[in-house]
Amino acid sequence: MNLNGILQNKSAIEQLLVFLFIVFISSILGVLLAEGITALFFLGEMTDSLSDINNVFRLKIKLLITSLFLFLVPVLFFVKLVSNNTKEYLQLNNNFNRQMIMIVVVIMLMILPFIAFMSQINETFISLLPDYSDPIVSWMKTAENDAKEITIAFLKMENIIDLVFNLFLIAIIPAVGEELFFRGVLQKLFIKWTTKKHFSILITAFLFSAIHIQFFGLLPRFILGALLGYLFFFSKNLWVPIIAHFFNNAMAIVISYSPIKQSINTDLLSENLEVSIHHVLISVFAVGILFYLFCKSVEIKKETF
Repeated sequence: MNLNGILQNKSAIEQLLVFLFIVFISSILGVLLAEGITALFFLGEMTDSLSDINNVFRLKIKLLITSLFLFLVPVLFFVKLVSNNTKEYLQLNNNFNRQMIMIVVVIMLMILPFIAFMSQINETFISLLPDYSDPIVSWMKTAENDAKEITIAFLKMENIIDLVFNLFLIAIIPAVGEELFFRGVLQKLFIKWTTKKHFSILITAFLFSAIHIQFFGLLPRFILGALLGYLFFFSKNLWVPIIAHFFNNAMAIVISYSPIKQSINTDLLSENLEVSIHHVLISVFAVGILFYLFCKSVEIKKETF
């Protein structure tokens, strides 16, 4: 049976509902497959301790499988249903130049102080929640601490093999999978459905942040999601947010690599790292200028090609 393009003429809301159904089924299959594979290959008694190297590797394999079935598999299957050309639908264009990529990389560097500031505001806001919300805040803190412990365990890298595997698992897979999912499909469907471009970019950014279930990082991740959304919107090229997303994640991984971390002698990823208002203002101003230059480079690119 040929499934190519059978949903091509359906409305945006119908396509969205089908996509969400595919995501639901695929994510369940992913969880079952991850549990089955890890149970098959990790025989013997396993502990829940994150100090156990075998247990951490088992969690990494589970993350790899569930990520593929949550983000990548549903997108590829869905796009097959709505288009006869996967690459064209997802706007995976090869028409980009070095100037554009360099600007994107510098944007991701320059936005870091602003992101750190947003993280501090996020944490302050949660601490100001009223007393009756204590159970909710307590649950948020528990979820955040659990996620933080897993992240710390994942980022313990003693050799180059650990570094390469983490770059694949935490940088390449999320950059490709999440951008295909959120910007390549969801953002596009929301724009088609609502015809409101900015609203669609922002609601996609919110969902991008919320799905990570890390509430103390909700605001900074939303800002990053919005930035990635606008990079895609103006460039019309999904490779642009994929590269930006990869660079953002890869930078955190490389900085956490033991030899590099020891040479820096500073935890640049620490939440307690204070950011002055001057750094924040410089960050916002620089990103604004760079984004303007990015838009100009996109116009030049379009004229060139």
